[in-house]
Amino acid sequence: MKRYLTWILVIAMLVSFIPAQPVFADGDETLTIHYLRPEADYEGWTVWLWAEGGEGKAYEFEGADEDGAYFTTEIDTDAQKYGYIIRFGEWEKKDVDADQFIDVTKETNIYITSGVKGYTASETTTGDIVVGSEQTLVRVHYHRYDKAYDGWNLWMWPEGGEGAAYPFTGSDDFGVYADVTIPGTKDLSQIGIIVRFGEWEAKDIEEDRYLKIAKTNEEGILEAFLVQADEKIYYDLSKIDTTPKVMKAQWTDFNLLELETSILLPEDVSTLKPQVTDHFGNNLDILSALRSADQKLLLEVGSPIDMGSAYTVLLNEYQVSDTNTTSLFDTDAFNEQFEYDGALGALYDSEQTEFVLWAPTAQQVRLNLYQSGHNDDLIESIPLEKGLKGTWLAAVPGDMHGIYYTYSVTVGTSTNEAVDPYAQAVGVNGDRGMVIDQKRAEPENWQDDKRPAIVSKDDAIVYEAHIRDLSSSDSSDIKQKGKFVGLTETGTATKFGDATGLDHLVDLGITHLQLLPIFDYNSLDETKGFDAGFNWGYDPKNYNAPEGTYATNAYDGVVRVKELKSMVQALHNKDIRIIMDVVYNHTALSTGSNFEKIVPGYYYRSVAGTFSNGSGCGNETASERAMMRKFIIDSTAYWTNTYHLDGFRFDLMGLHDIETMNLVADNLMNIDDSILVYGEGWTGGSTPLLESMRLVKVNAESAPKIGVFNDDVRDGIKGHVFTDTEPGFVNGGKGFEESVKFGVVGAIQHDQINNMAVMYAKVPYASSPLQSVNYVSAHDNLTLRDKLAATLPDATEDELKSMQMLANGIVLTSQGLPFLHAGVDFMRTKDGDANSYKSPDAVNQLNWNDKDKYKDVYEFYKSMIAFRKEHPAFSLGDADLVREHVVFYGTEALPLEEKNVVAFLITDHAGGDVAGTIFVAYNANRTPVSIDLPAGKWSMDVYGSDIDKKPMNESFNAIDVPAIGMVVLTSQEVLKPQIIQEDETEELPSDGEPIPEEEDNTAIYINVGLLMIAAVAGVWWVRKNKKN
Repeated sequence: MKRYLTWILVIAMLVSFIPAQPVFADGDETLTIHYLRPEADYEGWTVWLWAEGGEGKAYEFEGADEDGAYFTTEIDTDAQKYGYIIRFGEWEKKDVDADQFIDVTKETNIYITSGVKGYTASETTTGDIVVGSEQTLVRVHYHRYDKAYDGWNLWMWPEGGEGAAYPFTGSDDFGVYADVTIPGTKDLSQIGIIVRFGEWEAKDIEEDRYLKIAKTNEEGILEAFLVQADEKIYYDLSKIDTTPKVMKAQWTDFNLLELETSILLPEDVSTLKPQVTDHFGNNLDILSALRSADQKLLLEVGSPIDMGSAYTVLLNEYQVSDTNTTSLFDTDAFNEQFEYDGALGALYDSEQTEFVLWAPTAQQVRLNLYQSGHNDDLIESIPLEKGLKGTWLAAVPGDMHGIYYTYSVTVGTSTNEAVDPYAQAVGVNGDRGMVIDQKRAEPENWQDDKRPAIVSKDDAIVYEAHIRDLSSSDSSDIKQKGKFVGLTETGTATKFGDATGLDHLVDLGITHLQLLPIFDYNSLDETKGFDAGFNWGYDPKNYNAPEGTYATNAYDGVVRVKELKSMVQALHNKDIRIIMDVVYNHTALSTGSNFEKIVPGYYYRSVAGTFSNGSGCGNETASERAMMRKFIIDSTAYWTNTYHLDGFRFDLMGLHDIETMNLVADNLMNIDDSILVYGEGWTGGSTPLLESMRLVKVNAESAPKIGVFNDDVRDGIKGHVFTDTEPGFVNGGKGFEESVKFGVVGAIQHDQINNMAVMYAKVPYASSPLQSVNYVSAHDNLTLRDKLAATLPDATEDELKSMQMLANGIVLTSQGLPFLHAGVDFMRTKDGDANSYKSPDAVNQLNWNDKDKYKDVYEFYKSMIAFRKEHPAFSLGDADLVREHVVFYGTEALPLEEKNVVAFLITDHAGGDVAGTIFVAYNANRTPVSIDLPAGKWSMDVYGSDIDKKPMNESFNAIDVPAIGMVVLTSQEVLKPQIIQEDETEELPSDGEPIPEEEDNTAIYINVGLLMIAAVAGVWWVRKNKKN
């Protein structure tokens, strides 16, 4: 028996010295990544890869095969997860924005498709599939006359299910084809399909189409044929017409027409007998016809074309084709001839009103005058005359105030009635503009209205709200519910006596109220008044007129204007500035929009002849074109001058070009340099605007007067905004310290931040902290409370409150522009509705009674706002000052070993602060954490949810930071940590050998412990057997 014991002891010793290792998938200790791009353009693309918690590194692809580009690397044996980002160049762009992770204990050979989140563990399979099975094998053929297949791919989905992108996998005589396995098709009759370019930059056919599963053949394959610009789905190749066609006919100059055909051109193009005809039937003289090296037919006509005419082209044996004059919009020749810098719109004077419309492609324009904004009461229709630079003019004598009007614009063979894009007032539902004398639409003492004083933009504290949310609940005690004038009411309170509406904003202490769209939008029927329902308003119809559902009389344009001015005046009288949420990036309608009716094709970007959709809403405006640029500049200046607005938040600002946005900011700050301009530094989808031209986050330094929303700190604090259950720093997530620190410094470069560990931006993007809009929640997505509850469904009410306060406690003690979502100060919920843009009032309204229920939370927010205002050290506004004065813990001088904790000092009376030193710490752990302090006398300003200055009269060198809480201490003294000087040579002990670095002996201690346990067990067994 002793022999057996000896062997047990030996085995225990051996096992104790074997280090624990992750068990890798397939026993493999290498990782292989395959990356498939539909157009197979892999040059410049690399993989940024890191072991979870470690440093990242770029890897180039080693080669490419039918599954895409690939590379293989060894796996760190201590890691179980690897993060990866597919990137282009040096972070010029990312294939998918979010960081993604691989569990290498499960998969070590993965397949990634461009534009698709996540990965698969195997390449696409094409086995035999039978009809009625759980999946369907589809072969989709696609023919393009222009043979330009690069970038085109398929988006397919089982009827009612989720969609996915699929690349074309082969080619044949017909064109290209894709073999696709669609899962989840049992008992379904259809599979949805879209032929798209890139990441939704364009679609071949605008409408969704559906493949009929019943067409599956005897081999179990559903085979379908699609043809460029043809809506029909073919299941029989013999029925497809591929006769010659002119695929594209665009004017590249006023006398040069470029044609692309579906078949190769003959060597002698004169055999095509080209004819170009205007809309009157007159043939243009053709001076020359040439075939270019890239198989395009170039026609030179004898005289410049008229932008106001429509032209067709006919080639021998081809069908007649319309030509495209919109291709001239981006030429210097067009801008030289038609860029107009004068005033546009209905220019009112009591003696006469001058109507000026820019419509360079129109053959005719008529001005329609109406008595009202909705009835059949036309007064007269007046022809306009051509003016300079593509304008049309009419001067109508008399006092036209209150007269409604539209334009009838004839372009080619079509005439459309449109509202003037520059209309300052509109009738019900915005279907007619109204001439307005602004002086007759002013509240009393409007001329005395002034912007509230503000020392610096650094002092701004923004509160985002929707007009209707603030007053629609009965708990608001506001009489004019959902109206502009509802925000002029004072003395309103809940049944518990808590202030609501305007009084609440004043009591809370915010400096700026940001309002969701207040311009005229499309989605609600204004004839129904309050019963029209709810909408956020991100569907613009008339940019320069106020929304009718927020007025007490939507039929009267003057009422809208006057009541909005009254609201502005009331807020200004209470020292609150107003920021307007503007949506110049798209319009509610595409072909039916006023822009498109007046100058078809000019105001919007397009790809392959269809509206591009970078907004995700059906279209995107072309801010880089001169007259769209002018419109945005004119419109923002109009709102600033006429309504005394104090700032603008740009929706999807990444769709606007940098040059335009800089011109907008310069123009506004020439009016008043305290005006705020910021926006969303991203797009809502793929756009043809070059990334280098977009005002996205990574380009923010190119627009130093404009701020961007900091989604790194947003998701770093609370977790991914689109993944409800993914936590962040305050709600149990790990590894978010650097993202929080990135927000603390306002997205600037700071040497104490590991930028590669920041959530999204691996490179700082702000030139000053003023460019960083710091926030954790807004109208989009879940409210902060709902997000916290989604990530931690078992959290107690007290825990949710602590997380809520810590989250915005971070925001309010960070450099940059703090931004708060209305109601976050009393735990606002939308009952888990993450996209409440048209949800009912019951979901969206503020429940003011919650102020009493969460009085401690409200008092925390109110006190934190006041504390920030008292301490300019939190709003330094200059990158160099932040780097000089903000010092993080986690160094030899300021040690911090604990995870999920961020602590820092603001030193030397930063920003002229009365405090010589400020200590701030955030603890996201569920237990308190002790942090050492520079020795000195401190006052406790914030401790958890308690904000009450408590002088500390005793000397101490550490502070316990409460669980899920924060601490802020101030000292009148300039307190310095005991900094250990680092010599150029290593410190040596007395024997002259270098001091070895301290080693982590945890594994040794565990092994010794196992040996001791085994030894004790052995002794016990021997003694037991001796007794026996």
